[in-house]
Amino acid sequence: MLHTLIIAALVLMLLAWLFWRRGVVRSKDEVAKYIEDFLQGRSQDRDWDEFTSVHIRDPYLDRIRRDCSDATANRLALQALLEELRGRAA
Repeated sequence: MLHTLIIAALVLMLLAWLFWRRGVVRSKDEVAKYIEDFLQGRSQDRDWDEFTSVHIRDPYLDRIRRDCSDATANRLALQALLEELRGRAA
């Protein structure tokens, strides 16, 4: 019985690791909303931490996420990233 529980726990840990490694699926609008909510003070710290910490499967959106993580204290940089997502930046 213990052997079965250990195997089940290992399988679950492996599946969780694979999911975490692959990241989440987010749309441009979802990513933009995270940034906008952060800039407007509508998000909680844990929301921003989750956004900046969890890999996004789309490479472009993941680059935006990483840039946001690097620019958390720089509101102008975050605004520029938001404008890039919204298609207003040249």
